[in-house]
Amino acid sequence: MIHPRAKALRLTELACCRAGLAGLCLWLAGCTPPPQLDAALSRQALGADYPVLLPTADFAATPEATTSLTAQGAALEARAAALRARADTLRAQPL
Repeated sequence: MIHPRAKALRLTELACCRAGLAGLCLWLAGCTPPPQLDAALSRQALGADYPVLLPTADFAATPEATTSLTAQGAALEARAAALRARADTLRAQPL
């Protein structure tokens, strides 16, 4: 059985990941300024081994930036899907 605190932590990680992905999508769409992600929150939400890289203003206007951000967005979506699946598994287990 999963300890309730572990379950709560996983759900918190999921919420952080969703918030980060939503902020990145809004930024890419030009709706908001670049998201300011705290490094500790990023590590908690996405895993310590997963780097969160946001481009500088000079880099953001290049074709390389588009490719890089597309790859980062896909990786974030994959990680968010994995966290959603894990959260669903945790929710399905009895307390």
